[in-house]
Amino acid sequence: MDSSLIAILLAFAFAALSAVIALRFYWTVGRTGVRMPRATLSSGYQILAQQAVVLAVILAFGYFSDLNLNSLGYSSTVGPLLAFVLGLAIYGVVLVFVEVASHFLGIRERLHDLSYETMRLIWPRNPEQKLAAFAGVCIMNPFTEEVLFRGVLVFLLGEYTGNFILAAVIGLLLSLAAHMYQGGWSIPFQLVFHATAVLIVLSPLGLVACIGFHFAGDLVPVMLLKKSMIEWRNRNRNRKSYVT
Repeated sequence: MDSSLIAILLAFAFAALSAVIALRFYWTVGRTGVRMPRATLSSGYQILAQQAVVLAVILAFGYFSDLNLNSLGYSSTVGPLLAFVLGLAIYGVVLVFVEVASHFLGIRERLHDLSYETMRLIWPRNPEQKLAAFAGVCIMNPFTEEVLFRGVLVFLLGEYTGNFILAAVIGLLLSLAAHMYQGGWSIPFQLVFHATAVLIVLSPLGLVACIGFHFAGDLVPVMLLKKSMIEWRNRNRNRKSYVT
């Protein structure tokens, strides 16, 4: 069994497990209409530990196999630094598009509520735990998730099968399923976000731009957390959570 197939199977197993956990959470919490729970006291360390394990597996596999980042679409025609910056800029464009579209569709406040409730689910209150969560969510997760979901399950799978359309669909569906813990109302944003990431990794910008794109997507909710909390409290006094 060659390295490419092993990498694809491992990434698929990770994505499938993440999807099962996310869908189970959505079914047991979201479908019942109860409020999303608060983050546990040790959630920051838990996030950091989970990301560290995934990162260690990725690095170990890359070291002992004949695969490298270029095998996953890392190379870019504009250079890694510019590709990363362009990924940040693309996220800004996508965010503006989602804001405008959700406003016209009348679901903007619900999406904002879900964004805060998702952060409320994972973001701890303790300063040390916050620092650990920041390292796991904003620093490590953009790399690990893009390597697995876009680098392996889209680019490498497309190269291996010779069918990039099939690989893009598989990667997109697994990404959506793995993020269903954020609730059904998040699907429009998740669809736009992950579809854009798939297009980026298959473009001349490559995987580095995907990482920049995802970095912005994880950083913005953290930066806006306090503002989101105030708006959420003002909107949702004596109301049910928008999880379903």
